Amino acid sequence: MILNISDLQRLIKKYNDGTASPDERKFVETWYEDLHVRTNKVDGKLPNGLEDSIFSAVEAEIGSFEPASNRSVHKARSLFRIAAAVAVVVSISIYLLFFRVVPVSNYTMPKVASATQNDVEAGGDKATLTLGNGARIILNEMQQDSLSYGASVIRKNEEGSIRFESTTPLLPTADFLVWNTLSTPTGGQYKIVLPDGTKVWLNAESHLRFPTVFAGNERHVELVGEAYFEVSQDKNKPFRVIAGKAKIEVLGTHFNVMAYKDEKSMVATLLEGSIKISSTQGEKILSPGQQALVSPELSVKEVDTDLAVAWKNGFTLFENEDLRTIMRRIERWYDVKVVYQDHLAERRFTGGIDRKAKLSSLLKVLELSDIQFELKNRILTVKN
Repeated sequence: MILNISDLQRLIKKYNDGTASPDERKFVETWYEDLHVRTNKVDGKLPNGLEDSIFSAVEAEIGSFEPASNRSVHKARSLFRIAAAVAVVVSISIYLLFFRVVPVSNYTMPKVASATQNDVEAGGDKATLTLGNGARIILNEMQQDSLSYGASVIRKNEEGSIRFESTTPLLPTADFLVWNTLSTPTGGQYKIVLPDGTKVWLNAESHLRFPTVFAGNERHVELVGEAYFEVSQDKNKPFRVIAGKAKIEVLGTHFNVMAYKDEKSMVATLLEGSIKISSTQGEKILSPGQQALVSPELSVKEVDTDLAVAWKNGFTLFENEDLRTIMRRIERWYDVKVVYQDHLAERRFTGGIDRKAKLSSLLKVLELSDIQFELKNRILTVKN
């Protein structure tokens, strides 16, 4: 099957829109899996080492190439790898794949959005810890390996995350707990290990309120924003998360909670174990692979959990999401303000990219569906 560049772009668009036929889907997937092999079989050398540049770019965006025989990933991860590769390949490596079909003299590089002229770096590990006494510590600037605070020690490991440790066997009563708040800014994320050993990954624009030690008969934290929890087991002391109008109760499990104030629903997704969701509309018990939505109605559905925790695993993924929802995620992670120049018809998108990629790379994925962007002074304008 010999295609020109516009044919390939058309097929990729149909694949991401979900309108491709089974044969067309198979071709796109085979094309991507065969990308690395093709470059090793082409006769002759590309000018100025273009082949090396292409694969350096692809690996920088999506990681080292994995042969299909070695992969064991879910549907969402497959969509991510294809969409992410497209972001790089559309602008560079189509030349490599088709340079024997399209003569160099007739080849025009696809138009790149003006955002690439004024690019924005992805977010990173940034957070502020506000202690119970009002002191504020900018964790990404903390130089010490440890810091004493009352009856606790705050330790910072080589990865940059922190751990709270109690230095006394005497626990205060629940009425006398000292509370702290971990906050991530726009374009920030951070990992913390709570006093009971529970691990929490906090997404951008999020706040986690927790005590210096867990006293009484429960472990209680409060969340605004998004976080992924790996809860330490303690059958005698259940772990509770207050998120918006919902309460989540667990014993020991892995789950993600998304509770941003500008989103319509609080969303809890369970990966391992069991959790109970309570709201004014009742309560539900979730099994692995299920997701609860509180908006304010309480509902439960089966989902691909890879999508819910993609941010924690280093990816930006979206599957059948509306553009405004995607733009809110872009605002949080890239620290930009999004404005809309025209009325946008209701459309949904599927794709993704490495979370460390620059903003322009993610915009290229969306531009495959005929959406245009302009970036100036960290204001991103969306155009039809």
